[in-house]
Amino acid sequence: MSELFSIENKIYALSGATGTLGGSIAKYLVENGAKVLLLGRSLDKLEEKCKELNAIASDSAHLFVLDVMDEKQLTDLKNSIITKFKKLDGLVNLAVEIFLGLP
Repeated sequence: MSELFSIENKIYALSGATGTLGGSIAKYLVENGAKVLLLGRSLDKLEEKCKELNAIASDSAHLFVLDVMDEKQLTDLKNSIITKFKKLDGLVNLAVEIFLGLP
C-alpha cells in the first residue's frame, strides 16, 4: 500500500516555497525521495532553502526566480520544466499575493 502513495522520484513545484509552511512541505517531500522545484521572487531566500534541502538529499531541490502573477514568466517556467525534467507530478501553491484597497 505504501508504494501506491509513494512520492519517491516525483517532481513537485512549490510556489512560495521559502515561507514556513512551504519550507516544511518542501523538506517533507525531499525527505521522502521527491525532487522539489522552488518558485519565488527572492533569489537569496530561494538559494538558502535550496542549499538546506540539497544538504538532506543531493540534487533534490532546484530554484526558479519568478513572479507567479506574471503569465510570461509562468510560460517560460513550464518550458524549462519540460526541457529539464520532462514531467511535473504536482504543484503546491503557497504564494500569497496581498491586494490592498480592492472592494
